[in-house]
Amino acid sequence: MANGAIVNANNVTNPDLYFALRGGGNNFGIVTRFDLETFAHGQMWGGMTIYPLSTNASQFDAFYWFNENAAADPNAALILAFAYSQQAGAYIFSNSYEYIQPVVAPAVFENFTSIPNITSTARITDLLNLTVELKAAQPYGFR
Repeated sequence: MANGAIVNANNVTNPDLYFALRGGGNNFGIVTRFDLETFAHGQMWGGMTIYPLSTNASQFDAFYWFNENAAADPNAALILAFAYSQQAGAYIFSNSYEYIQPVVAPAVFENFTSIPNITSTARITDLLNLTVELKAAQPYGFR
């Protein structure tokens, strides 16, 4: 911790710190150990969808409603990014959707999937393929 204390954080001990660490990176201390349970996982739905900048109002509205409803469907994850595409010569929204069940266009993403897009790779696949795709969209040295 900032005061030099070494603490455990999990859903029982220091649950507020545990919750903050899930998205706060190293802003709350130095994490020296993770204890995880792993499990086999099969097919899931996800992919990257590119939208024109002109959809910004719809993107922000969809993002708001996704966060309002996310607790009701813990199977969903979203990375919403605003980026400059050298290939297109324009600013874009590049959204990555992940849903841990093999359900095409689940309802939790409806506010996004109803927005007209430039291109989408959303499909039933596995986590490895989605991870490789996300890495390819972020070339080394450009993030």
